[in-house]
Amino acid sequence: MIKLYVDDERTPPDGWILAKNYKEAIDILIKEEGNIYALSLDHDLGGIGTNEKNGNDIAQWLEKQVYTKGYKAPRHLHSHSMNPVGKRNIKNTLYSIYKFSQKKDN
Repeated sequence: MIKLYVDDERTPPDGWILAKNYKEAIDILIKEEGNIYALSLDHDLGGIGTNEKNGNDIAQWLEKQVYTKGYKAPRHLHSHSMNPVGKRNIKNTLYSIYKFSQKKDN
């Protein structure tokens, strides 16, 4: 099972694979659907104030896939962002995915 760490600056913990931006993360999420055990997101990909898509954009993409296409979400969803507002936004989106997935599994 894959543990996916999305961050443009930090080195992932041992045993995690790294995606540095939105496109890399989405490509892995598509290719490895059902094989991703854990996902940890940073918010500011490409730096604060850039037009780069961020970690919450990834979380929102995942939410849409889970809700509309039956995508199998990773079992463990996290945010390791140091941006407090970005982290809260990601966590809210990930919690929505988690609650939806729990209902679907019951």
